[in-house]
Amino acid sequence: MAPFARGFALWILTKFAMLFFIFALAAILLQMSVTQQAGACATQAGDAASGITAKISQVIFSPSEDERQTYSLVGALPVGSGGVRYGINVTYRVLASANGNAGLYITLGSFSEVSCNAGTNIGLGEPGAYTVVFVSPAGMQKAVPGSILRLTPSEGTEGLKKSRYVIILKCAQKSPGGDKYLFIQDCHQESLADCSELGFDSATVKTCCGWDPAACPIG
Repeated sequence: MAPFARGFALWILTKFAMLFFIFALAAILLQMSVTQQAGACATQAGDAASGITAKISQVIFSPSEDERQTYSLVGALPVGSGGVRYGINVTYRVLASANGNAGLYITLGSFSEVSCNAGTNIGLGEPGAYTVVFVSPAGMQKAVPGSILRLTPSEGTEGLKKSRYVIILKCAQKSPGGDKYLFIQDCHQESLADCSELGFDSATVKTCCGWDPAACPIG
């Protein structure tokens, strides 16, 4: 092979080697970026799930017989330039492995290309300790094992606006040994003041946790 031909072939091989190195380096950097974003997303998801759980815990373990707390939802987990869209499920369960105790499970999952999820839970004691009621724009529903309250902070569904607040309220009937209620609301209102379904002066709460519990519309 002529010296010129050998030199040209060597130049071509060098260029291909450089291109391969560049593409390999780009792939490594991209994978590192995805891994970092996934780790950051998992941290943010865990913080959000724990934040809701903490609010529920504050309500349950408050020494007050009647207690109300709110949690503000963000539209996207603060990861990357545009954030990560996500959804939350609040599930009521009764576990045979925990002596039949009831509990709430808060699970969060991402909808974006960055995949992450998180989950926490909080015990409610014996199944009859609280009557759990999920409140959504569709109305109030007494929770049974497997009932799910779906929160959509990143995107509305079926024409609904985004979930903006979680309202947690506990109250007890005003009689010795009266039933206790735990309401959890998915509020889509832009202003917290408009989340009026769960207030101590709202009709359902006043009836169920008042002096005439027989009139409570929730079984």
